[in-house]
Amino acid sequence: MHFGPLPIAGVGRFGLIADPQGAVAYVIQRDEPTPASPEEPSPGRFCWMSLSTPDVHAARAFWGAVIGYRFEQPTMDGGFAPVLAYAGDAMVADFDADNHPPGAPAM
Repeated sequence: MHFGPLPIAGVGRFGLIADPQGAVAYVIQRDEPTPASPEEPSPGRFCWMSLSTPDVHAARAFWGAVIGYRFEQPTMDGGFAPVLAYAGDAMVADFDADNHPPGAPAM
């Protein structure tokens, strides 16, 4: 936890966290539950995160425990097998180590 949680009146709490490989993210916990997102988010709404990381297994463990993501790793054409993260039924992220710059922190 880099800072927080800090309150936002009438909204909830937020903070800045980092995973063990160095990827940082702002997270928010709303005061009231958020309704399920539509299949295609409206302009200005969160829709996708890509995580470049040197260690996909450690990233899955961290973000699965902290955010509650579940993961799938389908094989696509050409043998490419991205790790896909889901929040509920919504696919929201991909995790990739294959193209991560050597020696760089996760980003």
